[in-house]
Amino acid sequence: MKKILEKTQIILKSPSKKIAILDIGVLTFFCLACFSIPTCSFLGQLNLLTWGFTIAFLLLMGITILLVNKKITFDYISASLILFAISSFISSILNGLNDFSATAILMTISTLVIYSYAKNNIRLKTILLKSLYIATILFLFVFFIFYFYELTHFEFDRLGNEFGNVNDVAIFLGLGTSFAMFYSFNCKKWYWNAVNLVLVLLFFYCGLSTGTKILIISFVVTFLVTVIVFFGRKKWYMSLIIIVATAALGVAVLSLPIFSTISNRFLSMLLTFTGQNTGSGTFVDYSSIDRFHMFFNGVEMMLRKPLFGYGFHGFHNYSSFGHAWSHNNFSETLACFGVLGAVLYFYPFVMSSIGAFKIITRNKKELIFGLVLLFFFSCMFSFAFDVQKLFSYTIGIVYAAMSDSKNILIIKPSEIFKKKMVIQK
Repeated sequence: MKKILEKTQIILKSPSKKIAILDIGVLTFFCLACFSIPTCSFLGQLNLLTWGFTIAFLLLMGITILLVNKKITFDYISASLILFAISSFISSILNGLNDFSATAILMTISTLVIYSYAKNNIRLKTILLKSLYIATILFLFVFFIFYFYELTHFEFDRLGNEFGNVNDVAIFLGLGTSFAMFYSFNCKKWYWNAVNLVLVLLFFYCGLSTGTKILIISFVVTFLVTVIVFFGRKKWYMSLIIIVATAALGVAVLSLPIFSTISNRFLSMLLTFTGQNTGSGTFVDYSSIDRFHMFFNGVEMMLRKPLFGYGFHGFHNYSSFGHAWSHNNFSETLACFGVLGAVLYFYPFVMSSIGAFKIITRNKKELIFGLVLLFFFSCMFSFAFDVQKLFSYTIGIVYAAMSDSKNILIIKPSEIFKKKMVIQK
């Protein structure tokens, strides 16, 4: 056990064995929490496991911040997360706490803790993302085993309902696709590159089986960025060859009968928004049209209550669509929390995006953080993370890695305690 702990200490670059134990606990519970979200959180009382794992790693992170780092730092991103939690609560109070849900506040607090932990433990920032990657792989195998017959016999329409909303499942599988794509290019050993390439195919296949359109969009964007960044200007021809070959393969795969559901949904979306629907063998994509109108409905709601919006589940309760989600993170945030809440909510994202562009151009190894950021950004056009998607707190790691936010306040609990002792004497 001591030898294992010592090796772990070296791998994690932990200053001491006690800190190594804390690091192991954080990484383990963080992985379990992320894995349990799509696996357990929609299955009755099993969602308590998700909360249990989440609370466990947040407590361990808090202990590390207080006992190991011995200081609590606040910067502009920390301030924006805290102020968003406060303003979102005020938004709900102003609307009579109608259908109040603490999810957005809890996610914000979780993001804040993860951000503070990752910022003060830079040595673990990449390992935290690898822990999340392991969680997506674990879920991939659970998903594959659960739908083994359908996936191996190529008999399915849209899979994933047994784990809750198929779109939520698709997001998690899409996130795993982004990780696998990065590591298939970036591992030092060729066989690990091969393993990750196989995982790319598995993730994408299982993701396509959910029939979710955003998966294709996020995959295309992630793939293009990965290839272009890795080969750069000098090897542009390699980028071109890989992109053209993959595009041809992708069209061939989507033409197969087993993927008719998602290919028809995606094609109809393209035809609808390009005005090509003539009725000759195609159909209007009412789903995309509704989401398009939902976006403007959310903006219209914000104009009616511009500062604080309609509170938690505001779009769901007060939109003209009648108890529906906006399927768009931007309009959902504007409708629920107004301009003030939207600015505070998106500020860390904007600052991280600016930092990502600067950092990735210098160091390709940091691309993994940019890909996670890019994946969340592409999904924001079809999903509302702020009130529904618990695992979106993982973006806190990216905020810590990509943003260069200056400290505005540093609190050292030990010094505060000493001052109190002096006053008592």
